[in-house]
Amino acid sequence: MSEKKKKKKFGNLAFIVICTLVGAVIGGLIGTTGITIGAFDDMTGVGVIVLLFSLVIWFMLAIVVHEFGHLICGWGSGYTFGFFKLGSLSWFIEADGEIKFKRSKNFALGQCLMIPPDDEAEFKFLLYNLGGVIFNFLAGSAMLLLWYLLPSGHLLRGFAVAGVVINSLLVVTNLIPIRSQGNDGANIVEALKSADGKHAFYLLLYINGQRMQGKRLSEIDEDIIRIYGKLDANSFLVGNALMYEVEYLIDTGQVEEALAICQTVNVEKYPVIHGNLFNLYQLMIYLTYLPNLEKAKEIYEEKAFQSFLKLKLPSITAVLIAYELLVNNSREKAEKLLEKAKKDAANIPNKGERLEMFDYLAYLEAKMEV
Repeated sequence: MSEKKKKKKFGNLAFIVICTLVGAVIGGLIGTTGITIGAFDDMTGVGVIVLLFSLVIWFMLAIVVHEFGHLICGWGSGYTFGFFKLGSLSWFIEADGEIKFKRSKNFALGQCLMIPPDDEAEFKFLLYNLGGVIFNFLAGSAMLLLWYLLPSGHLLRGFAVAGVVINSLLVVTNLIPIRSQGNDGANIVEALKSADGKHAFYLLLYINGQRMQGKRLSEIDEDIIRIYGKLDANSFLVGNALMYEVEYLIDTGQVEEALAICQTVNVEKYPVIHGNLFNLYQLMIYLTYLPNLEKAKEIYEEKAFQSFLKLKLPSITAVLIAYELLVNNSREKAEKLLEKAKKDAANIPNKGERLEMFDYLAYLEAKMEV
């Protein structure tokens, strides 16, 4: 088993263990504080149903609370609004400063990305990252108080207990650093650990903000985006920022340099999805810019990478168009994927990314006509 697969399995196992421990701790607290007697011993069949439904409801509510925590604490840290997503619903800032709303097929439980101040000296990352945990803690505390105030046997006690359990779970799983997941705790630790990590985290938010406002990566100052060899690439935050540099190099035609970065960075240090993205860049380059179909096929057929390629992301669909056209010689499949990619690209909330994607799709469409 490769080192990368071992780390992925270890990260997933660690996440399961943490969730189990949280459940055990909560169960122990319930048993020692007498919540069992007050909330469950006299619970009727209806009460059990309320509790079960409440767990489902709180799973969704706690995510909303978490993302709003990032939003409010981001504002409190001097950030401006960038992007907010719940399920398939997205709110985002456009180049004209207007906040727009879209529904998309790309589903995510929740995400909040804020735009930091232009002056990096004013960049405050701690409160912004802790915002979700703080709000989940407050929500869980409020539910604990509600449980305490309600009389024994009250149906809302089940709702309150569910709120305590789910919010506590989100607090722990986001606060304890899980590097393989790239969670809030991991971001905080990495940014506190080194100046390079903190700078890379600022770049991630700043460059994303520039793209939200309509800039392509090629329009962003090269001195800002070119960090390879200047920052410690062992930091996964630096690795994340390097993805912007690779995309910048591809967008500006410097594909040899982009390929060199993809092949030399140690993706074992990064969250699994980011390692897959570096593979995707290589696949794109070998298919369309520095043609080497054997290399492309070798990357494509990696078992772990195959799972990633099944994700419904426009960037993945775009590369699959090239693969079907150039490796599988299936023009029909490529054309179907192209139509799908055009529709998906129109729903990309990030305007700069949307413009880059349309250009790449136009490039592929031109290849089809040759």
